Amino acid sequence: MVLVKQPFQLYALFSSSLGIKTFVTSIDPAHHLGNVLGVRLGHEPTLVMDNLYANEVDIDLLIKEYIDRTVKAIRNVYTEIQVFNFDRYIEMLKESPGVEEDALFSYLMELRKNDYPVTIVDTPATSITTRFLSSPGFSHCGLIS
Repeated sequence: MVLVKQPFQLYALFSSSLGIKTFVTSIDPAHHLGNVLGVRLGHEPTLVMDNLYANEVDIDLLIKEYIDRTVKAIRNVYTEIQVFNFDRYIEMLKESPGVEEDALFSYLMELRKNDYPVTIVDTPATSITTRFLSSPGFSHCGLIS
């Protein structure tokens, strides 16, 4: 018997029971998805039951990966960057407004490349989700397909 506590859980259980490989990811910093599904989750996808995988995003890791990719891209273009004290700028970038939203957006765009026909995103409280969805460029990203 499975107790359905959240609407997304019902959809995830339904699609996975049809044999469709389903992935549920939580971008909620409260990390309650594991409790809802009754398993311990981390940043990497975990098999919850047949055809159902889930994870709880580590936002600090996403930000680090996002900044590392950004720095690499900038350094490839601007090889003389050390002259401009670039490393201090990068330290400030980690705490800049919008970097969390950009890192999450990048993560969600990467999810489009995964091999799960169904991907469900568990979002945080309404005000945080609204701020994220109202980020510049989000409305034309083609995330929903």
